[in-house]
Amino acid sequence: MSAELAPRRAMPFAEWPEQDRVAWLAAQQPSPFMVQPPPLCRWCSRQRHEAGRHYGVWLRHLEQNEPSLLAQPLASRMTTGRLALFLQARGKQLQPGTLAKSVNDLYGVMRSLAPDHDWGWLQQMRNLLSSHAKRQPAKAKALTHANELLNVGHELIEAAFAGTATIQDPLAYRDGLIILMLILVPVRITQFSVIRLDEHLHQAQDGEWRLQWAAEETKTRKAAIHPLPPELVEVLHLYIEQVRPRLLAKAPACTDDGALWIGVSGRPVSAQVLRKIIAARTKAALGYSINPHAFRASAASTYAIEAPDHAREAPALLDHSNPRTTERYYLLGQRAKHLLAAHEALRHAGRQTR
Repeated sequence: MSAELAPRRAMPFAEWPEQDRVAWLAAQQPSPFMVQPPPLCRWCSRQRHEAGRHYGVWLRHLEQNEPSLLAQPLASRMTTGRLALFLQARGKQLQPGTLAKSVNDLYGVMRSLAPDHDWGWLQQMRNLLSSHAKRQPAKAKALTHANELLNVGHELIEAAFAGTATIQDPLAYRDGLIILMLILVPVRITQFSVIRLDEHLHQAQDGEWRLQWAAEETKTRKAAIHPLPPELVEVLHLYIEQVRPRLLAKAPACTDDGALWIGVSGRPVSAQVLRKIIAARTKAALGYSINPHAFRASAASTYAIEAPDHAREAPALLDHSNPRTTERYYLLGQRAKHLLAAHEALRHAGRQTR
């Protein structure tokens, strides 16, 4: 199955499969004994029209990619994998808010057309995309996939070598690592800026490298542990061994307090300077700047698209404790496990685009 043919036009109602048309009309005339009428019955005509258009786009997508599915039961067509491909195609065309709105409408339609089916996973995806759509950069033309940000980081690191075997541009290498780490460890920038080598960066007994913060260092006042994927550890080690000492040497009096991020003056970089670095590098690479908080939205949204059956685990990725923010709080022990799942989802996305 391919998602290269991104659907631009909705399938008209008259062309819908007969079962879909029958279910659509029936959902607007529910039984009087229903405790909770389906969304199609409660929506106004404008909402029904817009939801029908989004559902028509979904049907057109199936027609272009797997036409045989149109003859199958409508509930069985909607799977996490198929919806992920659909969103990947739509995400190249739509702004984040519009993409979230389309998933919201699809959730309402599926609840109406197949009310006996469990659509909990689709609800979680709807909640996640809606929560973070508003945090995307205003100038972004479409949802910034985490893989795009990973590519920005990798390209900066490659450029730092300038075609040689040694690092020629330590700032490009540092900034590439900043972008890679922030999308793979999407913590708040104030937390990210205070990383110290012996205080926050540790190697566990099983060999896994982790970043961890004490409760008083996080916004949620909960201790946080973030495992680092092996490919990031390799880049980080080279930065610590070669790049960071070169930057430290630029200070008139070379003092080292263990701060990970070092600036052009040889001194630690503040959260505000990190914001400027990230905005400048993303604008140069993508044509628009992405602020650090939008990295969190990008990571969570991409996780939902690439691994929608794990959408319930997104609170662990972002360390949210408020149930209104991501619907559910996950304990510290769960967080590390789900972050590893997120890393694998992002790696899988990267392999598909190369």
